[in-house]
Amino acid sequence: AEIQSFFADGSVALHTRSLKYGKLEDGQLVKVCHNLIRRQKMHFTQLPEEGVDIIFGVNGWVWVSTYRPKEAVVPGGLLP
Repeated sequence: AEIQSFFADGSVALHTRSLKYGKLEDGQLVKVCHNLIRRQKMHFTQLPEEGVDIIFGVNGWVWVSTYRPKEAVVPGGLLP
C-alpha cells in the first residue's frame, strides 16, 4: 500500500495494487525512519500470538491493526 494523501479528519487515502486487501480498520498508522524497513517481496505480517497484523510501507509508514485470521479475509475486503 502507498499513502496518497491525508485528510483534515485524520483519515488517509491509500493506493494498493489489488482490492483483496480491502478496508484498513481497527488500527494505527505509525511513522518510522524509512531506513529501518527492508524492501521485501511481502510487506504484510501476521502475529497471532500478539494479536496484531502489520503492513510495512517502504516509505516508513507502518499500519498496525487487530489480528484477523486468514479465513476472515475475502476478496473485496475483510469480514466484520
